[in-house]
Amino acid sequence: MPFFYRISTLLHRRHRLLQTTLAVALAATLGGCRPAPEEPGFILDFENLSGWQPEGTPWLTTVRARSGQHACLADANSEFTAHYTTSAGQLGMPRRVRLGAWVWLPSNRLKAGIILQVKHGSEQRFWGVLPVTSPRRIQQWEHAQCDLILPDDIEPGDEVSLSVWQTSITREDFYVDDISIEKIR
Repeated sequence: MPFFYRISTLLHRRHRLLQTTLAVALAATLGGCRPAPEEPGFILDFENLSGWQPEGTPWLTTVRARSGQHACLADANSEFTAHYTTSAGQLGMPRRVRLGAWVWLPSNRLKAGIILQVKHGSEQRFWGVLPVTSPRRIQQWEHAQCDLILPDDIEPGDEVSLSVWQTSITREDFYVDDISIEKIR
C-alpha cells in the first residue's frame, strides 16, 4: 500500500505543477494577442439606401429579404437594376477586395452578376464582376463571393460603383441582399 500511496501523491503533485505551468504559459501567450485591426468595408443590406440609385427605388422589395426587411429585386425586364456609388477613399484605398452577395435565384438558367467598376472622371480604371450563376441550390439564399485585384493607380476621389446586372437572354426575377465589399489589402 505505501508504494501505491507514494505514486498517487507523486502523480498528484506533477499534475498540479503541469496545470500551473500551462496556466502561466497560456497567460503569457494571450497577453501579447490583440484584435486584428478592422479594415474599412461595407455591407449593403438595403435598409439604408444612401448611395443607391435610381432614386425611385423600384427595385426595393419586402417580398423576399435575407436580413432586415428589404432586398433588391432584379426584375426580368431590366438588364441593370440597382446602382451604388462611393469613393475609393471611403473603401480605404483598396488594392484587392472581396466582393460578396447573398442571392436568391429561381433557376439555374439565369446568368447575372454584381459589377464593380472604378472610374477616374470619365476614364474607366477597372471593371470586374462577381458572377451569380450556377447555384448549388435554387429558390434559396446562397452566398457568392470573389476576390478582385484593383489597379495600383487608384486615387481616393475615384468613383467606385456597384451594379446588379442580368446578362442572360432568358431573364428572370431574382433577389440580392447583403452585398459586401471587404478590403483585403
